[in-house]
Amino acid sequence: MKRCGRCKQDLELDQFYRSKQTKDGLTSRCKECTRTDNRNRYAIFDSAGKLRNHRNNESRRLLKQQIVAMFGGKCMRCGYNEFVESLDFHHTDGAKKEHNIAYLLTVSKTRHDKLKDELSKCLLLCKNCHTAIHYGRFSQAIP
Repeated sequence: MKRCGRCKQDLELDQFYRSKQTKDGLTSRCKECTRTDNRNRYAIFDSAGKLRNHRNNESRRLLKQQIVAMFGGKCMRCGYNEFVESLDFHHTDGAKKEHNIAYLLTVSKTRHDKLKDELSKCLLLCKNCHTAIHYGRFSQAIP
């Protein structure tokens, strides 16, 4: 018999998880208390994490909308302008690329100057034109 450190009940030893870190080789809390604590902890973490991610995604989307507007609001090759999410920033010279634009959008508050520098090396393209350039269908020159 062993007493659970949380619910204070005396329980059989098989009601405790094994642990190499304790002298008796068993956790201090019973299995039921451990499960309950884990469920509660993950429920709080998930709800807070989802809310935080939603806020970050929204601010990143708004920032991208502003930057797309600065680039003219449409694909520089074909003129596509339906969804901001379908527009990419293409580095004209990969050798000069220092940062990924998507990464800089997530940390833009701390690296605003780096974001501006990287954007100066980019073209605004829709996903189709961007892929076509990477597969050699189009040259980098914009008509």
